[in-house]
Amino acid sequence: MEQIRKYPASYYELKYILQERTPKGSTKPDAEVLESIVADLNLSKADCIYVGDGPYKDVRMAQDAGIDDVLAEYGKAQDRAEYQLLRDVTHWTNDDVEREKRIRARDVDARYRLVNSFSELLGIFEFGDFDERKCARA
Repeated sequence: MEQIRKYPASYYELKYILQERTPKGSTKPDAEVLESIVADLNLSKADCIYVGDGPYKDVRMAQDAGIDDVLAEYGKAQDRAEYQLLRDVTHWTNDDVEREKRIRARDVDARYRLVNSFSELLGIFEFGDFDERKCARA
C-alpha cells in the first residue's frame, strides 16, 4: 500500500460521509435515485464514480445514470451458495426473485474493474481534494 501512496496515510482518510436511505419502494437498479443523490450533493456526474459488486444492478444503474461504473469483482457474492441463504432469510418475495432474473437477462459490461481490492481505484482515477462546501447538503 505504501508503495502507491504519494502522501501520508491521513491524506487518504474519508473526509465526508453521508448516509441516507433510498425512497420507500425503490430498488436497484434505479438510476433516478442515483441521479438524485448526485443532484442533491450539487455534484457533476463527471466527478462521480459508482463502485459495486453486481454488474446487473450496480453497473447497470451507474451506466443508466451516466456515471462512471466500476465493478468490484473481488466482492461478487451472487453466485455463491451463501447468497441463496441470504435470499432465503431476507424479505425477498417470489416476485423479487423473478425480477432479479429479468435484470440479469440484459447484457452489461463494466467500464472499469477492480480485481483484487478497492485500492485499485487509485490506478484508474485521479482524485483531487473534496470541497464539501460545494455540496448542497454539506
